Amino acid sequence: MHRNAAFPTRMAHLDGLRGVAILSVLGFHYFTCFQSIVPYGGAWAEFPLFRWGYLGVYLFFAISGFVIAMTLERCTGLEEFAVRRLARLWPTMLLCSLLSYATLSLLPSPWPPKPADFLPSLSFIDGFVWNKLIPGLDAGWIDVAYWSLFVEVRFYALAALLWFASPRLFAPLFFGLSTAVVGLYALLYVAGLGLRAEWLQWAFAAKFLPWFVVGVAARLVALGRRRLGVIGMGLAALQTVFLLCIDDPKAHLVALVAVMSLMLGPLVSARLSQWLGARWLAAVGAASYSLYLLHQYAGLAIVGALSHAAGLKGSAALPMALGVAVACTGLAHAIYRHWECPMNHRLVRGYAGWRRGRRARRLVSADGTAVARARPGGLIGGLGPAFALFTLPLAAAVWILRRARWG
Repeated sequence: MHRNAAFPTRMAHLDGLRGVAILSVLGFHYFTCFQSIVPYGGAWAEFPLFRWGYLGVYLFFAISGFVIAMTLERCTGLEEFAVRRLARLWPTMLLCSLLSYATLSLLPSPWPPKPADFLPSLSFIDGFVWNKLIPGLDAGWIDVAYWSLFVEVRFYALAALLWFASPRLFAPLFFGLSTAVVGLYALLYVAGLGLRAEWLQWAFAAKFLPWFVVGVAARLVALGRRRLGVIGMGLAALQTVFLLCIDDPKAHLVALVAVMSLMLGPLVSARLSQWLGARWLAAVGAASYSLYLLHQYAGLAIVGALSHAAGLKGSAALPMALGVAVACTGLAHAIYRHWECPMNHRLVRGYAGWRRGRRARRLVSADGTAVARARPGGLIGGLGPAFALFTLPLAAAVWILRRARWG
């Protein structure tokens, strides 16, 4: 398992997997999803890599399972984990939301944004929740592609709570709980109790738990805990079977085989790991978060505007889509190098310095006498600060919006 030469702190094959995922999703959005909107229609819509490209989101979820398990191993408490996740996600979401909002406000498109749309986008919480909290708000995602981040943060919360409750039993607890949740979710649907089943979807992102299980299981295999990793893969397959009674069976089976192969392949095949770590693919994967946030609504609005200005229609507009996709990738890479990484490092370093100072103040009195022990770093020690870190900004936003009457 080798490192990305361009970004030496990252695993190259993971960035390569991110590259595969984002290119699949981009192809689906540009060539299959919006056939009635794009100037080239469905010219490439049935190309298999584009038609099935939405399954790349499932690969993203599996990668998150792997990476979050790895991140939790390095964190001393829930507070540190929450800070690291926010530092990784929020600055880039802020910048890309602003860029998308500006683009969609300036160019004609079917997706005009509203100021209230910043609230779901910057909180990673679906607009449905905010609209219930604030009647008349009518908020949605600035770009509907952001829906997957709401799934991600629910997994982060579940994984962190289980890990800091018992690091040693994290994997068995997660595998068992996810299997129970998905099984109950499917059972309620089969019994005609779909509305009750949706509570499990809202609380646990039940439909997407199998993909996170695949990622956690792959992490166990990478650590040499192959027996438990294989059990996890088997339970992910069982959960997928549960879901066959709800969603498209063919898509789930294709995704299951593809995602498991891609997650496990680089761990057992040096050649596949090297191929996925190719510099160009790893570079695309490293910038995949920014590219995911920018490519869909803003990118397609630019494709439409440029094609209209050049008088291009049908297949003649396809090169324009490819050009915009390349431009979005270049912009995303620049954001990654000059915004995402620096802001992430700055926030994490700032938190580490503040934490060291806080511990020193708690351990030493004014005359140099030890007065107290530092707060424990486990679940209880980090729960209060982490809860405040997530909820206080959101509570402030709710108060501001209630006062301003946005809608």
